[in-house]
Amino acid sequence: MARTPTRPERSLDDQLAHWRQSLTPLPPAVALPPDRRGPLADATSGVVRTKLPTATARSLVALAREHDATLFMALLAGYVATLHRTRA
Repeated sequence: MARTPTRPERSLDDQLAHWRQSLTPLPPAVALPPDRRGPLADATSGVVRTKLPTATARSLVALAREHDATLFMALLAGYVATLHRTRA
């Protein structure tokens, strides 16, 4: 016996219309203050390379371990906190 869906399937156009309506209005864009370009910026790939002092790097690793996190997670948390603080 064929199972009848309790809710009819929507067409792609119906789904797009639903999400456009649900996501309107979009939140305002975050206006970040302009910054100068670092001296070691790689213009071809958008990567900015910098060196941390050894003591700072060790402290970050220790902080991450203390919170059962990776170094990437600790750096990402710092980045997000910086973005949050610059948001008007």
